[in-house]
Amino acid sequence: MKYFILSRKKERGCPTGFLFSVLYDRFYPREEAKKIEHGYFPWYKDMHIPNAQISLPDGLCLIAKEPLYDFEIRGVGSKGNIYYASEDFFALLKKHNIPLRSSASISVCSQDGKRITEKDYFVVILETVEIFNAVDMENSILKMDDLGFITRIKKLAIKNGAPKDFFKIHKIDVNRYNTAMCSELFRDEMLTGC
Repeated sequence: MKYFILSRKKERGCPTGFLFSVLYDRFYPREEAKKIEHGYFPWYKDMHIPNAQISLPDGLCLIAKEPLYDFEIRGVGSKGNIYYASEDFFALLKKHNIPLRSSASISVCSQDGKRITEKDYFVVILETVEIFNAVDMENSILKMDDLGFITRIKKLAIKNGAPKDFFKIHKIDVNRYNTAMCSELFRDEMLTGC
């Protein structure tokens, strides 16, 4: 079976760099939001720890500096397993029984509280798969950094019986963006259904 690494394509509403946005427990006016320190919320501190149990609250709000978001899925930060997914992409994850540590619907708005999307979105925290459980190391050609993260892939062979149709392998972060992978079946459904 073929597998694909998701990549970013710059389009209107889909910036290719980091998203200039912050996920809050609710909407905060601009001045109030500035007073909240990074990592303040109890659910936030464990989001970047692979496979830690997370309970996301209701009413989450992604407050963005960009004027428009229009994408199917985007990784949040680097070395993590947190994604913002459109309602259609979230439905595809559910259809394929992709294991999630946690998920919750989010509202997406500008710093002034105005909705900046036509789609509904979810924050999705994937379960990660350990590299040695998914990657056939003997048949792969990889470059690793000093911390054991794979930073360059020349050839990646996935073991038979791969985890699922959509997955994140712990310590694979090509270009330091959340590098998720999907099967050919998932890719084809994503291209026709999202």
